[in-house]
Amino acid sequence: MKNKSIILLAIIAISLISPIAMDSSDASTAVTVNGITLSTFDDNVSIAAGDSATISIMMTNNSTDYISTSVKIDPSKNYSCSVETNEYHIAKGNAAKCTVDIKTTKYSEHGDYSVNIHVNVFNFATNVNEETNIIVKLTIEPEYSDSGGFNKIFGVFDPLPEPFNTPLISASITFVMWCGIACLAYVALRMIWARIFKNDDDDRKDITKTTGRMMILVIIVIGIRKSLIVFGAYDVIINAVEDVTNLILVALGTIIAWSIYKNLISTLFHKSERKGKLTGVDTTLIPLFRMIGKVVISVCSVSAFLSILGMNLMAILTGAGIVGIAISLGAQGILTEFFGGVSILVTRPFKVGDMVQIGTEKNIYEVRRIGLLNCEFKNWTNREHYILPNSAVSTSSIVNITGRTDIYRIYLYFDVDYDAPIERTKEIILKHAYNNSDVVTDQDGFKPSVRLDSFDYSYMSFRLAVYIKNFKDNIRVTGELNESIYSELVEEGIDCPYEIYDVFVKDEAKEN
Repeated sequence: MKNKSIILLAIIAISLISPIAMDSSDASTAVTVNGITLSTFDDNVSIAAGDSATISIMMTNNSTDYISTSVKIDPSKNYSCSVETNEYHIAKGNAAKCTVDIKTTKYSEHGDYSVNIHVNVFNFATNVNEETNIIVKLTIEPEYSDSGGFNKIFGVFDPLPEPFNTPLISASITFVMWCGIACLAYVALRMIWARIFKNDDDDRKDITKTTGRMMILVIIVIGIRKSLIVFGAYDVIINAVEDVTNLILVALGTIIAWSIYKNLISTLFHKSERKGKLTGVDTTLIPLFRMIGKVVISVCSVSAFLSILGMNLMAILTGAGIVGIAISLGAQGILTEFFGGVSILVTRPFKVGDMVQIGTEKNIYEVRRIGLLNCEFKNWTNREHYILPNSAVSTSSIVNITGRTDIYRIYLYFDVDYDAPIERTKEIILKHAYNNSDVVTDQDGFKPSVRLDSFDYSYMSFRLAVYIKNFKDNIRVTGELNESIYSELVEEGIDCPYEIYDVFVKDEAKEN
């Protein structure tokens, strides 16, 4: 019974308090003018710089006829106001809601303001026009918070004792500390790059020089903004500096990212080619990967720039897509060569330095350069330079003579008289093949061999097959072997016959 009494008293207390609470929360500013009651629940509005808020005005018609209202708001340089509908026509007993949108930018000066809303009311029953003002207090707060960093060294430590406890001295010391961090970061980068690029001096020097300078600038730019916060600079100044800082950081970040990427790619492929860790990977892929990295980094950088400038990326991307289609249609030839270059770089039928035959060409060419639009070759014998489009190269049959090894097989033929001893002739030919230092003689399957190849009317033909260590020496080695073998065959009395033709000239006058 006692518990029931307590519960009943609690219910009665809540029922008595609720109307009071409701009245407190529903308190509003109301004014009646020309037969219409205007009320708003947003007397005080707080908004951070760069955000938005809304104010609602209820307009209730208490007159005997239609009432027309129009809303106008005084402009301000620190905020902008707009309404969905400027004019309302309200019948007797009805109401309308006017919503006022307030927007600020991050450059809006923070402080207390008054939003002056002018409402013009025309009563059709009395044919009277009246105007009233609704004042709403607006507080614009800073976009950022210094987190208690004002006049604190580095935003953390207490200022120096008097008389050195001024914001200017704290900000100056903070900036010097950021410069010190920049120097330490430069030293740390040098140690990191020295570790990663310990066997690639050129790459290490290039990346250390570029990223080191850019990193110092990045940290100093950040330090300037942090020092302004410690100094207590005005919000508008810090926001302006922040925008400029972000643009500078994107530019510096792009340079740093490209320097790191291109040098890492170069080092990775050179190491892989030297050590053979990645099968099928060599330095001919470097241009392709650099091109891909350049495109990705450029797109990301441009997107970041446009985002900072407040542009609509979707609209820009849509326009870029349309322009890209138009460009691709007008540059089909270039795109064909480009994709031909990508095909060559991916499939890698040859690399720089290889000796190749292309298509039906019998000439042998040395590969000098592999580009994204064309390839450069050098005629191995006449030294002319040829530049062929990638589309022609990628669609042709390619014979890579030195693709896997520089070892190259050549054949030499020696014609001797039928009276020559076969075994002795083979012995002389093989001896000189083994005595030549450019001939492979110590690998199974590559040792010199000689055989009796064919019979002619007046001689026997022996064929010598040898593997030379480097294809580029084949003309010189062929001449050396021909000279030395022929000389000893002559010394041994082995004739090397040649064909003799008897020519008879018919004298028709004599016959007649």
